[in-house]
Amino acid sequence: MLNSFRFGNLKTIQLAECTKVPPIMIIAGINGVGKSTLLHAIKTRKGNVDVTGKIIYMPPHRVWSSQRIQAMYLWEARRTYRDAIETDSLDGTQAIRINSGARTAESADESSKFIKYSLGQIEVQRQNAITKIHDDKSGIEFPDIYQPLKELTKTLLPHLEFYKISLDDKTNIKCLWKRAEGIDLSIGTSSDVDIDELSSGEKAIMTLFLPFIEYQIELKLKSVETTSSPETQTDLVVLIDEPELHLHPILEGRVLSYIRNIVSKEKVQFVITTHSPVLLNNATFEELFLLSPKTVDGVNQLTRLVDEDSRLEALRTLCGDTYSLTALRNIVCIEGESPLDMQKKPTDKKLLEILCPNISKNILIPFGGKHLVIQGARRLRENLPPSINKTKVFALIDKDQDQNITDDWVFRLPVCMIENVLLKPNVINEFLEKYRENTPLKTVTDIETALKEIIQNLRDDEIRIRIKQKIGFIDESIDGITVEELKTSHQKIMESIKTRMPQDHELDTIVKNATTEVDTIISQHKELESFRGKEVLRKFFDKHIQPIGISYYVFCMELAKLLSTKTEHIKDLQDIINAINSKV
Repeated sequence: MLNSFRFGNLKTIQLAECTKVPPIMIIAGINGVGKSTLLHAIKTRKGNVDVTGKIIYMPPHRVWSSQRIQAMYLWEARRTYRDAIETDSLDGTQAIRINSGARTAESADESSKFIKYSLGQIEVQRQNAITKIHDDKSGIEFPDIYQPLKELTKTLLPHLEFYKISLDDKTNIKCLWKRAEGIDLSIGTSSDVDIDELSSGEKAIMTLFLPFIEYQIELKLKSVETTSSPETQTDLVVLIDEPELHLHPILEGRVLSYIRNIVSKEKVQFVITTHSPVLLNNATFEELFLLSPKTVDGVNQLTRLVDEDSRLEALRTLCGDTYSLTALRNIVCIEGESPLDMQKKPTDKKLLEILCPNISKNILIPFGGKHLVIQGARRLRENLPPSINKTKVFALIDKDQDQNITDDWVFRLPVCMIENVLLKPNVINEFLEKYRENTPLKTVTDIETALKEIIQNLRDDEIRIRIKQKIGFIDESIDGITVEELKTSHQKIMESIKTRMPQDHELDTIVKNATTEVDTIISQHKELESFRGKEVLRKFFDKHIQPIGISYYVFCMELAKLLSTKTEHIKDLQDIINAINSKV
């Protein structure tokens, strides 16, 4: 097993060390940090590597070429796929032509060419064993040697069913599965599918796990071929660079479960590098490591992301996933809902990414309302692990009446909310150009008039919002299981409201100030910046755009795309994003 390793001065890796390698080690890190270099260094033992047993290595550029294997070559010396991926350089056979034998992180790995060949040799070995048992009249019950392959297929590729290895065509052997037309193999008509005809993802599963299947099959064959003691399994270290290649996210989750199952039963250890959000989100704290860029001399670039599961789960809850923590980019907590929850809604995140593409230098995490954004950002700042100390956390909130927040990591939009940026009459007019015959809004002036009409009807609502914000919200409910308890609860709420309610003269001041503020905004013609943009834009859409037959989502996205080219309209917003990007 791989017990420990230490590498120094290896391309981008100044120092990478692990004194106790876990049974499953999942290494995350940004592109170019040296993840592939690290795996290949373990394989070739460049540095201090404490390992026992065999190492098999699967580099990132795994190719699969269809193989026409003639049956006559299957009687050559046994060459397993497992043997192929243990080597540093591949040699061909009469049956298999190798174009480039190199097995490095930079080269195309042709080891999968041995998969069909190996399965064919297994079938020859199976048939020979059956013949020997029959001729010896030993009465030994012959096992289903392909059961491990059937179980692999059932677990990871349930839409397939392993059928057989066919040597009927001596010029081209077949490794056959049955694929059903539906998910349930008992329904519909299934057809035979050769291994070369499987999808990229299905082939990827075979590439990853055939070494273990070969070994299990060989043990079953040896149990009937010999009466000697069973062979002791050799320790095996499996190095996989990006196992997620060609795999659907659902399949990625199954793969990790399958790997854990192998580790629990076999003398096998996995070291995996990945960018997969699925694998990172499902890794435990013991499994999850981060390879960071070089900082200062003598600092280990390879560390566990966090030191306990509870902390990892807390950070995942705050960030929504683990990828945000391993991307080594600054995190900006924003208002609004997650795009995953709002697939066809113009969320703040989507609009910001279109309006200011350079905001993508950061990870944007929606937290809901303003106070949740600030609270989430503060908790992240307090709990970020030392392993990602280069990552900074900021909050980007709507501009509103609350001016009490003075933290230098809190930034405000230059307008009331992101939708206000879209309220540009000339840009809306440009959007309507191709729909002109279907709308009464023929000019910029028409659009300005339509927006002004909406704004005038929102005056009282804007005053009401400011009054509510000043007084504060009361979120309490009557609680109890008896009449007396309900009455007591009601009385406490009423007393709380009475205590928190300002005096009459204070209320008068609050109302006057709110009214003055709104009327000042109107007199200065700043409504499109300071009134609730979401409300204004939606009402404008309902009355003037929806009849054209365009969805609200498309309307907002198209406006944002147009605005992203109008630097004069988004300069203030861009200045805010530039200020965030400069905080490195």
